[in-house]
Amino acid sequence: MNVYIKSIAIGLACALFTYFFLERIFNKDKSTEERLKEQAQKEYSAWIKFKPDAIDAAAKNSTIQNLKKRCEKLDPQFQLEDNAGIYTLKLKGLDDTTGFTDALFSSSSLGFYEVYTLSELAPVIRSVMEITKQRSEDTASRGDLLQELVTPPEEDNRNIFHWVSQSLDGGPELGHIASVKNEDTSYIDSFFNQPAVREGLPANAEIMTGKGDGGHRYVYAIRKGTLQWPLDEKRVKDAEAGFNAFNNHPNVRLQFDAAGARIFEELTRKNIERPIAIVSGRTVLTAPRVSEPISGGSIEINGDFRFYEASLMAMQLSAGAMPSKISILEVKFQPVKKPSGRNYSLWGTAIGFLLFSALAYFIFRREKPLKTR
Repeated sequence: MNVYIKSIAIGLACALFTYFFLERIFNKDKSTEERLKEQAQKEYSAWIKFKPDAIDAAAKNSTIQNLKKRCEKLDPQFQLEDNAGIYTLKLKGLDDTTGFTDALFSSSSLGFYEVYTLSELAPVIRSVMEITKQRSEDTASRGDLLQELVTPPEEDNRNIFHWVSQSLDGGPELGHIASVKNEDTSYIDSFFNQPAVREGLPANAEIMTGKGDGGHRYVYAIRKGTLQWPLDEKRVKDAEAGFNAFNNHPNVRLQFDAAGARIFEELTRKNIERPIAIVSGRTVLTAPRVSEPISGGSIEINGDFRFYEASLMAMQLSAGAMPSKISILEVKFQPVKKPSGRNYSLWGTAIGFLLFSALAYFIFRREKPLKTR
């Protein structure tokens, strides 16, 4: 066999052995969850200069303590410096920067609410459709905003009730009542403030939106004031981002305090096979469906979000609302390359291949060929 081919074959065999050996060393104690976190490829550091708006010393101190609690969730080794009331925050280990400052300094309160489902709002939706059908026959009402927003899908792709009409009669029960394209969210308030719509909605229904699929946002009708005791971020004892044990999708693990556990059990008992909305400000973070009463105060929030988004959600839930607003003076994000155990394994494999191939080559070259008579 050619010396080069034999050298490469031995080098590949030794390199394969080196790879598995190094994998055992660097990853032997890592759980599936830890490996999935590594795959998130955290690669940004943040440098933020800000100033608390609160004038009162107690309120300012409370705001800074809340911020520290948030930062600990993202980077336990964060740095916060105070220079005469102007603070500088340094964080690392972020795998994205989208919406980061908004989430970190959010003063929105968090809450858990019941929702109105599609079937419960069927009468008002059908009424609106009937009104628009009558208007469509009247040429004088052409260009009317209400008519424009609920025209049939073949005439207007912006129709926010595109799927509602298909689900009103025996279709699947959904937590959201409609979906809109991202570029059309400005029409939502205009539509639901129309007298024909607003007057038909329950008095305690508040319209909010949340992330949807395929470039859309979902529209929810939140039930306000239905619980005897409010269930908000003050009842959250701890929250951590993790991964679902069955499909490895990112999720948030939540632990309520004793009072929160009792309230949540009551809430879930009243809403079997119905969604419960988790709301930040006027944004629905997720609306998981309840399959059975949940006792003990420990839950997992699963949804269509990335680990980065789950981390931000866990941060907000565990720290609660910011006591006062913060003015952001300057923000910088810096890409960072941080090698993982997998990087060491790959580098070791490459080096092992070159070394073993070279060693085999020199050994074969020094061999004296057998003389034949």
